[in-house]
Amino acid sequence: MKPLVLAVILAIAQASAPVPRKAPDGTASTSKGVQTNTSNDQTKTAKTEPAVKSQPTQDGEQGADRRARDNAEQSVRVAKLPAVSIDGPRRDWADWEMWTFNLLLAVTSGFQVWLLFKTLTLVTRQTDEVKQQRIFMGGQLEAMKNQIGQMESAGRQTDALIEQAKKQAEALSNSVGAMHENVEASRRIAAATLKSAEVAKASADAAQTTANAILMSERAHVDVALVPFNEGSAMHRIRLANYGRSHAEIVRLILTHHFLQKGAALPAQLPEGAPLERRRFNQLLPVGAPTDALIFDMRNYFETDEISGDRLGILRVRIDYADVFRKEERFTECVYFYDQDTHTLKNMPAYNKYT
Repeated sequence: MKPLVLAVILAIAQASAPVPRKAPDGTASTSKGVQTNTSNDQTKTAKTEPAVKSQPTQDGEQGADRRARDNAEQSVRVAKLPAVSIDGPRRDWADWEMWTFNLLLAVTSGFQVWLLFKTLTLVTRQTDEVKQQRIFMGGQLEAMKNQIGQMESAGRQTDALIEQAKKQAEALSNSVGAMHENVEASRRIAAATLKSAEVAKASADAAQTTANAILMSERAHVDVALVPFNEGSAMHRIRLANYGRSHAEIVRLILTHHFLQKGAALPAQLPEGAPLERRRFNQLLPVGAPTDALIFDMRNYFETDEISGDRLGILRVRIDYADVFRKEERFTECVYFYDQDTHTLKNMPAYNKYT
């Protein structure tokens, strides 16, 4: 409010004052009229004949003296002064036009100051929005930096992007004068930064995929099989083999029994069964030669009606292990059923699982 009042006062002070105009020549004309009237009165008075005219005489000297007395100066008495009126200066259309122009100039100056104040308010508000946008962009870049922190090259690229975004944000905050251009520039920069971040994230994802592929190719892959001692023998080995490229650490072995009614359709997923064996191991399984983890007699695990064929007997063996790259546990699970025709255990590949 104070800048507005100061601007109005300065506008009024700078406005040119009305040009003083010549007062009507009423006083002069009146004085002239008075002088004219007075002269006329004096003339008329001078011409006034005396009230008593002298009688002519035959004596010349007396006539000359009388004429001399008649020509002597006589005082004039003014009985009443003429009325004199003095009118003030009259204002014409030029005076009112000047005052109207000054008033419009003051109003225009006040409106201009108000517009400048509103513009300053909008500039300040947009500056705050640009700062908030800079903070938001900084948070996004920090999040991207955490996501691609595993790859050193991608991390350096993200740091460069963050520094570039900070410099651009500071340039935006310092160039408030070109508000519209800076906002458009910030939008273009944000779009370019987002695009660069997407490219960096895609590169990091690709690098992570490559690293996972390398780990998958180099890690241990343990397989399990139920192998009979001899053809038709009830004695079986649980044989483990590592087909990967690094050692595996065997954690535990779980042997579970299931059964299905004769003639029933195979389900998509086998139900939970009763655990028959649960053993914990702490040994390394090298690459190459297979190792027997357990020897068992299958007649100890199947019921009589399963051996006779009235029910379908199922054994599920699971091996939990860890590789040398990651300590998280992996497992291999294979499912076998008892074949009444050949009296052997046969694998069910549809239910095998590998991680």
